[in-house]
Amino acid sequence: MKKMGEITHHRIKTNGIWMHVAEKGEGPVFVVGHDWGAHAAWHLGLYRPDRVKGIVALGVVFSARSPDISPIQSLTKPFRDSFYMTQFQESGRAERAFAKYDWLTLMNKFLLINHGDVLVAPLGMEIIDHMETPSSLPPWITEDELQTYADKFQETGFIGGLNYYRAIDLSSIMPNFTPQRDYIKLHRNRNGYHHDHFERKWKKEAREVHKRSETAQKALGIKGKILAMYEESSSRRKVDDDVQEGVVLAYLLDRETTTRAKILSNRVKQKIKEKAGKWEVPLPKVRPVAEDEMFKVIRTGKRKTKQWQRMITKMTFVGQSFTRKPPKYERFIRPTVHVTHPELKCTFNLEMIGVKKNPNGPMYTSLGVVTKGTIIEGNMLKSRIIVRMMDALMRRYAENC
Repeated sequence: MKKMGEITHHRIKTNGIWMHVAEKGEGPVFVVGHDWGAHAAWHLGLYRPDRVKGIVALGVVFSARSPDISPIQSLTKPFRDSFYMTQFQESGRAERAFAKYDWLTLMNKFLLINHGDVLVAPLGMEIIDHMETPSSLPPWITEDELQTYADKFQETGFIGGLNYYRAIDLSSIMPNFTPQRDYIKLHRNRNGYHHDHFERKWKKEAREVHKRSETAQKALGIKGKILAMYEESSSRRKVDDDVQEGVVLAYLLDRETTTRAKILSNRVKQKIKEKAGKWEVPLPKVRPVAEDEMFKVIRTGKRKTKQWQRMITKMTFVGQSFTRKPPKYERFIRPTVHVTHPELKCTFNLEMIGVKKNPNGPMYTSLGVVTKGTIIEGNMLKSRIIVRMMDALMRRYAENC
């Protein structure tokens, strides 16, 4: 540690890199960063805003971390292997290229790079070989100063700087700290709440009730139906207790009086029964098909230990758009329908259109499984049957017995 006036200078070793720190006073710091130092200064302000008073970044703008691509990929993607950062990623490659030159020549190449130079080498060439050695020094540096830099790097080598390039991707795999921290809480701890904070808070909470009510009254579509159903279920309705004939005890009034909601409920249930009766199987008894009989376990995996796949062993109907295997691998090929016409007393072999109902359950119906008692749909267009009272050809439902 060395003191120069009021400024204290430190040399701190961090992750194998010696860092020079100049500080003055106490409390939050005022950070000035150049190039890679600017990159460190940006993130210091993000992760520890309580320790930073201000930041001055030179040469490098702030770039947020991308969740889809690593930093080194975003930097080297346009130039591939020709970019200097890409060449620095491979351990030992840059060291072997630098060993061809003496330390003073390396300092000439690195310190005297023009701002317009693009550090991209031709294909198959190292970047240090592509960089030119200037013939004369600029006025801001002398031969002795350049030699001082060369002597210092000869002691430590370039491993610290190269490792900095090779550790760029570490920031993308670090824990995802929240850079914002809790600025609101920090500000309140320092300065307190606004003078009308709590008054505005309870007023906002009081307005929320009216806002929810207004939203419920104006809601349309499924949202409105859900709110209306909830309102109807939670509200109490008085049953009409007018008795036309006779005298009924008070506790028996609700048993004989039918509400409008109950009438509507009975109507809906009756319609469901009528719709279900339309597809009822006329057979008095249909043997249920067990799941073990319907599905065959398929063993998968390298060791054939996985048993989550199933194959249907019964005849199954699939549509025209279904991707089928070659016929030699199929057990049932395009099942057809045999329909007996009750009036014509003849049987027709018709094309199968779909499965309307399987008596074993809706799952087998959705899969298109055809078992005994299944109601299926056949296409009567090919039979050219003209039914009385109709001018067009029609489809008729048949039963697979």
